[in-house]
Amino acid sequence: MTKGSWAINETKHMSLKDKRRNERVKMLLEAIIDNPASSISQACHGENAATKGAYRLIGTTEIDEQDILEGHYQATIQKTYEYDGRVIIVSDGMDISFTNLKKTTGLGTLANSEKSLGIKTQNTYIFSKDFIPLGLINQKYWVRNKKDYGKKKERIRLNIKNKESYSWIDSLTKVEKKLPLEKGYIFLGDGAADIYDLFLIKRRENSDLLIHLVQNRNIKNDNVRLFASLANEPKLGVITQKLERTKNHPERTVKLEIKVKEVEILPPSHRRNEKLPSIKLTAIYAQEIESDNSVNDPIVWRLITSIKIDSLDKAEKLIVLYSKRWLIERYHYILKEGFRIERLQMESADNLKRAIALYSIAAGRLLHITYFSRIQPNASCSLILSVDEANALYCMHNKTLLLPADFVSIKEAIRMIAKLGGFLGRKGDKEPGAKVLWQGLQRLEPITQAYVLFKGLNVGNG
Repeated sequence: MTKGSWAINETKHMSLKDKRRNERVKMLLEAIIDNPASSISQACHGENAATKGAYRLIGTTEIDEQDILEGHYQATIQKTYEYDGRVIIVSDGMDISFTNLKKTTGLGTLANSEKSLGIKTQNTYIFSKDFIPLGLINQKYWVRNKKDYGKKKERIRLNIKNKESYSWIDSLTKVEKKLPLEKGYIFLGDGAADIYDLFLIKRRENSDLLIHLVQNRNIKNDNVRLFASLANEPKLGVITQKLERTKNHPERTVKLEIKVKEVEILPPSHRRNEKLPSIKLTAIYAQEIESDNSVNDPIVWRLITSIKIDSLDKAEKLIVLYSKRWLIERYHYILKEGFRIERLQMESADNLKRAIALYSIAAGRLLHITYFSRIQPNASCSLILSVDEANALYCMHNKTLLLPADFVSIKEAIRMIAKLGGFLGRKGDKEPGAKVLWQGLQRLEPITQAYVLFKGLNVGNG
């Protein structure tokens, strides 16, 4: 949908105790998506009334960040009806650093330093089965008490509800509560989600977990722990997997030896007195083979899932599925590097949360168009751009005043936007990423404004 219809859709379910606030949020979302890297005042083009209205919304104590996000959650859930099959739920934690804001009240420490200041979040995102980003279904905020810094060992024996890791359980519980009962899902989590209590949660039918395994657990009816038991299993087969380029590794294709074992994990040893049940799950082991000497850290992946695996093909599909978890990291990258949320300056943590909620919704728009264009490249660009935006983009790219007979495809439009942001579009280049798109969108806004002005002058002269 176009930017305008998207903003309307995101705000129509909001209940902000004043209809004017809904309109203010809609205007702010449009301004932020047009100016991803700008401050709030810059996004408002320095207009005094618009800037004051934005800060008044962010500074009000009558609503909190969840009031803003609730409308977005509802919009996300509505989008799930547009796609068949189970949805993919990806959750991950994110630290937002505000160490330079010494006078801002309500901030807590982060993991990297006792002197660090910031806000911790847990973002839980919904994707279609084809990994089209649909939006957040939950976003949890909290701050760490400065007195608790460096006391990790003491926190181990706390009740799970008093641990930060409870954010995973809270996220899955919210998914169960908010997502329509008829919608099945697969919940993906990294190693931080390898929590015994997460596996204990009673889930609806047609729902499963797929988690990165990090805890070398005790397992029932076995003399060795889980890692050794899994490594001793016979080989199920070998698969070939293409790895995406990351910050530390180039793109490459690897061969992985696969082993699978059905296990029954036992409760943590320090909780024996709670008489907790064992849990039946399936563990997957994937080890890189035939790597050359240039590979310093050959891959060893361990996953644990509630899905039974009876073939190599099924194991491969789950490994490929888990590899898509990195999309939540792209979302965090867009928030931090594209929308620069760590440069926000507010008087209190509560004000920062309301601002981050707005940017979180806007960042979802950019994530959506980035990956939607790769999955449905031949669809019309009118699905994501207004008529004026599409025409301005076409004329700028082709250096012409003659309009096309019809809208170009989403793939063509995305590459045009990306080129405004510095994308070269050479023959061997991959599809443009989020960075060149947010840079291109920032340039597209003034180009569209100039196009509309020029069009108006021509009509007036006509």
